[in-house]
Amino acid sequence: MDARLKLAFTLGFILTTSLAPPGSWVTYLLLWTLVLSLVQLAQVQIGFLMRRSLLALPFALAALPQLFTHQGTMPPAITLSPVHLDLLAPGVIRFFSILLKSWISVQAAVLLVTTTPLPELLMALRWLHVPQLLVAITALMWRYLVVLVDEAKCLLTSRNARSPSLPGSGGSLFWRGHVTGGMAGSLLLRSIERSERVFSAMQARGYDGEIRSLPRPVLSRKQIIFLWLALLGLAVVLVIGTLVMGRAV
Repeated sequence: MDARLKLAFTLGFILTTSLAPPGSWVTYLLLWTLVLSLVQLAQVQIGFLMRRSLLALPFALAALPQLFTHQGTMPPAITLSPVHLDLLAPGVIRFFSILLKSWISVQAAVLLVTTTPLPELLMALRWLHVPQLLVAITALMWRYLVVLVDEAKCLLTSRNARSPSLPGSGGSLFWRGHVTGGMAGSLLLRSIERSERVFSAMQARGYDGEIRSLPRPVLSRKQIIFLWLALLGLAVVLVIGTLVMGRAV
């Protein structure tokens, strides 16, 4: 499928997941089922997707205060003694809703990145009128991450050449932390110098901030109709889940 269609659908999917009201478990289940179906169609290993989606867990912990601060009409679910912290039932529902929505959204993003080459994904971002500077930063960050790894390997090679692993060559924990901090600072300086040389070479070859590629074919009418039908299906899933939740309440 065209990268522009996949990107637009993924953004619509994440927006639908974000708009789902707290406690709309039916909506979450339908959206997750859709992700798993697309994973099967794309022939991506589910275990790979699950491991990558764990990235959402640390960020979801930012919603942890919802367990104790979100007020509602429902009585407290659990009282923690002796600190006397009440786990409010509405807060518990909101916390797990945020956790599930973050997890499902990250799965959709991982599926998009796994099945779409980076150059096509960047072109799709420009097609959606994402600012040129943001697209350029993303492209350079991804492509020159290998350069940063090479600089780090050079530092590690220099350290190993001084035999730090021999008995008696190491120092205290504070000394090791001091050495590690110095290596991190040196890596930062060497990376800045390397980036300046790379950027000068790019400017000498006519780089002006815009990513050049062959002209992209215009989306056909069938592709546009397919995209709108897919987005309409997401809206229907959101409405169904909201109605079911309303009846349950």
